Amino acid sequence: MVLAGLLVGLIPLSLVRLWTAALHGSTALLGEADFWQALLMGFRFDLKIWAVVFLVFLLIALLFKRVLGPAGVMKLGRAYFALSLVIINLLAVSNHFYYGYYRSPFNPIVFGLFEDDTWVVLKTIWQDYSVIRILLGVSVLVFVQLKLWQKLLVWAEKVPHPVRRRVRWPACAGLIVLLALSARGSLASQPLNPESFAVSSNRLLCDLVPNGPIALHAAWVERQEQIDIGPDVTAGLQGLGFASPVAAAQVLGWDVRTDDEVMAAMFRKTAQNDYLQQHPPHVVMSLMESWGMQAISRQAADNDMLGRMAKHTVEDYWFTHFASGRRGTHPSLENLLINTPLTPLTQGSFGSISYASSAAKPYKDAGYRTILVFGGSGGWRRLQSAFSKQYFDDVLDMNNIKAAYPEASVADAGVHDEYLFRFAFDTLQKADAKGQKVMMFILSTTNHPPFVPSILPKHYVVKPINMAKFNDVTLPPAEAKLALQAFQYSSDALGGFIDQIKASGFADKTLLAASGDHHLRSFFKLKMNEDLHWLDRVPLYLRIPPAYRFKGKYKADKEGGHRDIFPTLYAHSLSGVSYPGFGEDMLSSAWQGAGLGDFNDLYTPEGVAVGLDHSTWLHWNAAKDKLLPLENPPPALQKAVQTERARLALQDWMIRVQAVKK
Repeated sequence: MVLAGLLVGLIPLSLVRLWTAALHGSTALLGEADFWQALLMGFRFDLKIWAVVFLVFLLIALLFKRVLGPAGVMKLGRAYFALSLVIINLLAVSNHFYYGYYRSPFNPIVFGLFEDDTWVVLKTIWQDYSVIRILLGVSVLVFVQLKLWQKLLVWAEKVPHPVRRRVRWPACAGLIVLLALSARGSLASQPLNPESFAVSSNRLLCDLVPNGPIALHAAWVERQEQIDIGPDVTAGLQGLGFASPVAAAQVLGWDVRTDDEVMAAMFRKTAQNDYLQQHPPHVVMSLMESWGMQAISRQAADNDMLGRMAKHTVEDYWFTHFASGRRGTHPSLENLLINTPLTPLTQGSFGSISYASSAAKPYKDAGYRTILVFGGSGGWRRLQSAFSKQYFDDVLDMNNIKAAYPEASVADAGVHDEYLFRFAFDTLQKADAKGQKVMMFILSTTNHPPFVPSILPKHYVVKPINMAKFNDVTLPPAEAKLALQAFQYSSDALGGFIDQIKASGFADKTLLAASGDHHLRSFFKLKMNEDLHWLDRVPLYLRIPPAYRFKGKYKADKEGGHRDIFPTLYAHSLSGVSYPGFGEDMLSSAWQGAGLGDFNDLYTPEGVAVGLDHSTWLHWNAAKDKLLPLENPPPALQKAVQTERARLALQDWMIRVQAVKK
């Protein structure tokens, strides 16, 4: 009964997948290896959903077998299977038409049916689609499936009774194991999940993978994870103590009278520069996994934390008092690339919006080819689909890297960083040969827990690490050693990438930046509040060729943060281009420096404010590596807090306006 049901139920799901491919793709898809990978992965998800359906039925049958008897269980099975066919087929077909409208499988927008004017939405569906024909088609399909299922059951009854008796219990046990494995979908450490949708850089092929029920479930989970942004766009602004956007803007000294004027003032323009117009540089920013400053601060001849990266910190700009925007990878990524204090913003319906505050937009507007390269799966946090909306022409992931280098080794979170950077360099080199100007954002993965032997490629030769310098860690010695080796490896891979850039024919026209997404979490023992800064402190590496430096001043211990990375790059790469003005040029001699960690802790030369509301005040010791209580904060620090609150309030308001209106 179950095996026959699996056969009958699986076929239409594959047919719907082919229908979608034929309608929205081209015949060239058939020649792509990823097309067959998409079909195979889709089949695994189809098997998963039907395995769950039949496991539920087996549980029901087991519970009610004595009450219903064999005949009653069989009758219940027929009704249950028929209902399952109706629901799964209807969802599959609905997902197909949904894709035709939104160019996406079911996503959180689908739940707008119950949040908007439901009657109007249903009326629109009735007018735009042949609902009656679709329902009749699904009904005919279910009828045919049930007839075929019954024929298979009759055929199975022809097996001699003694044979059936002998194999009944082994077959039942094997079937349960098969269903359980199919429901999990994988023998690997991770079961099938939405990250598995990312089988290709071709968006259509990724979208073919989930069937209707799986896509709807993924949309529901994503909806639960998305941030709640209500209709009041001033909610965050008022929470920070401002009655209106104009009130917050006036604290910043802006001469504005209306909300529209405030919105316009939040964008700045880079200076007109003839040299930049005639010689636009490549721009590459690398966000390094867990690249915290506390481990780097222990760099020494006998304790190599940076590998090949070490020499570049001396040759180029190296800022050591720099704050990460958030304390997690995805929140920091959203903060950097969308300029949002609200997170998770791209998890859910808000992820389908293209934000004017996106960091890649000024480069896109200036005619750059914009590329995001991720060492992990593009399905992680919907990265591939969400950031393709944020003015990136290409969002490439480990599938692209593995396709380019089949020998690429893989850790738990993605390909080893050396292959990520090899792919990034080759992509940049090919683009340069075509005369393209490129803005590239790279997101690494290797230095990510769990810290197990596979975190390092087998061929990597570890450089000296002195564990005696790490007597203040929380991890067991063996795990701590692996974590530090992974830190060294990832830094070394970045250094090797920079070596390649500097040796290339486009070295003199390539700007480079690199920073950590957050500190090395749960590794060091920290004392609050004296060690607070280590929770936020990451480095900023910056390479600007002489022709692009213009006026500026370098100060290694200048306070700054993630929000300043792109404004610095804009200032040295773009001429007369509008950009979201939330940060400053780290090389500007007019700006004294300030870093905002986790949108909560403000680091300035005068001291530190813990919390922008009812702040706890701290000041630096002489070495600037410990924080001490401060009873009477200087006026400059108090004013800096007021400025940050106003700036954060306007940033919050700007994102809410875009999210709610669109």
